[in-house]
Amino acid sequence: MSNGYWEKRQVQNAYEVFENAEKKADEIAKAYQKASRYLQLAADQVFEKYQEKHGLTETDAMSLLNLMQDRTSLDELLAKLKADDKDESKKDLLAKLEAPAYAARLDKFRQLQIQINTIMTNVYNQELIENQRFYTNLAQAFEFAHVSAEKIDMLLNSRWSGKNYSERIWNNTQELAESLKEEMLVSMMTGRPDRETAEAISYKFAQGSSKARRLVRTESNYIFTEMNFESYKACGIKKYRYLATLDLRTCETHCVPLDGKIFLISERKIAENCPPMHPWCRCTVTAVTNEADIQRLQRSALDPETGKRIKIPASMTYAKWYKEYVQGKPNAELEQKKIKHVAEDRKQYKQYREVVGKDAGKTLDAFQEMKYNKPEKWKDLKDYKKYLTDHPGNTKKDYKAQKTLDRAGIKGVAKIKPDKIDTSEYTYDESHINTERSHQVSRAEAERFIKEADISLTRWNGRFVNYYSKDGATYVDVENKNIRTTFTSQEFDENTLKIREVAEKYAAKSKKNKVSAVKEGN
Repeated sequence: MSNGYWEKRQVQNAYEVFENAEKKADEIAKAYQKASRYLQLAADQVFEKYQEKHGLTETDAMSLLNLMQDRTSLDELLAKLKADDKDESKKDLLAKLEAPAYAARLDKFRQLQIQINTIMTNVYNQELIENQRFYTNLAQAFEFAHVSAEKIDMLLNSRWSGKNYSERIWNNTQELAESLKEEMLVSMMTGRPDRETAEAISYKFAQGSSKARRLVRTESNYIFTEMNFESYKACGIKKYRYLATLDLRTCETHCVPLDGKIFLISERKIAENCPPMHPWCRCTVTAVTNEADIQRLQRSALDPETGKRIKIPASMTYAKWYKEYVQGKPNAELEQKKIKHVAEDRKQYKQYREVVGKDAGKTLDAFQEMKYNKPEKWKDLKDYKKYLTDHPGNTKKDYKAQKTLDRAGIKGVAKIKPDKIDTSEYTYDESHINTERSHQVSRAEAERFIKEADISLTRWNGRFVNYYSKDGATYVDVENKNIRTTFTSQEFDENTLKIREVAEKYAAKSKKNKVSAVKEGN
């Protein structure tokens, strides 16, 4: 058989194996999702629905866990709390946990810890059965030569990476069980309400499901590769050629340097010159029957500019493909950036979503597109996040107003629709306002300007707050509880008129949106 036959066959087979591995991982993920929902319902019986935070902070709780030999033991936690009688927060927490009214809840908590063991043992059994069936079917699908059941069993139970798949499933599920128990203790110590506990459970199960998917993908690659070598041996083939996947996700450290290289089958070593080179590895091998044939054959690759599969010379290595199809191509280089930084960008995207909400983009891809391809929007998003972080409670309208006033050179932290302060105990500087400045504004009018203000500017690190309404402005010294000056709209200067222009632009929008919402509600 020609190299052309092996090349086409291997690429197609590898694609089908990895696709089927993904489908199997999806099936296993359902077991994790079901277990997650079950545990969340069980946890609802322990943790209060509208419980307010009490006891320890998350940091203190984790520090206490780190001092425990068994990080999942409620009894050891109680002993540690009793041993530290100097920390008031720990004393308060211990008093609550040992109160008679809390006894039933602690019994339920202990039952919950036992339930976690049962739940994860069930997940282990389901995952083991699904993996075993999938790997066996994968090995039996090779038709080149009869492979005995004993050979398949030996292959499936091989500890090629230090442990076989059964041991890895057990370790993964047990680690998840321990991690879940720790989360339950943290919830107990910090007073997390049931919603936050449910989120913690969901996150932990998502991590476990990801490990299960990684295991299926990596083990599938190993079995597929080893069965290929059994087929090659049956055909008397002595050499193989390493094939890295020609796209932007391929590992630059381990896989790219090996692409296109030819090795003796007798000298193959997993993770050195033979896939899988690492977890999630998508590389494969192909038989070499005639090295001269490689020069006239083709292989499949991805064109990053179009996203379509293309045919290129089989002799083209990853380095040559990269130079021709990626280097100097804006869209391809952008896609490479997205892929290369996806882990850190996903973390950053989550942080931005927590602060700026949907303005971070509906998806991670939209966030990355902005970050790497739209510099002005990215700068504005960073500025917006910093603004909201520096000024908790402010809104996007406040930010837009702030930018407009900054460009006009007007200082102060802007707030659209500001909270109105109670000035009943404030002094009123009658002498300065009406004698020295001749503003001729009464205290009642000054207080009305505050009440009707649709924008304010805070200055001097919060000491002074200036309120602006359409009829007048009032400046307040919050620190000294003094209405320091006030004047009517007839005395508005250029800067004040600009402030009013900004207020009418953004505050008017708020009012319009509110009216629209009321109409829709009717």
